[in-house]
Amino acid sequence: MADHDRLRVMLELEVGSDPIVGSLQAHGRCFDFSGWVGLATALEQAISSVGDGRPIASARAEAYSDGLRRLP
Repeated sequence: MADHDRLRVMLELEVGSDPIVGSLQAHGRCFDFSGWVGLATALEQAISSVGDGRPIASARAEAYSDGLRRLP
C-alpha cells in the first residue's frame, strides 16, 4: 500500500430528504451539501483544503438538477 495522507470525515445526513441533504465535517471545517453532486463537491473541497493554509471556516455547496453548484 502506498504511503498517502488520510483525511477522516464525519458525514451527517437528513433522513428521508430527497435529494440527499447533509453536512460533511473534516479538519474542523463543515461543508453543507444538497444532492449527490453536492456531496461529491463537499468531498473534493474537504480533500483540497487539507494543508492549503486556508483559515478554518464553514463552506456550503449546493448541487442543482442542472449540475451547477453555488457557494455563498
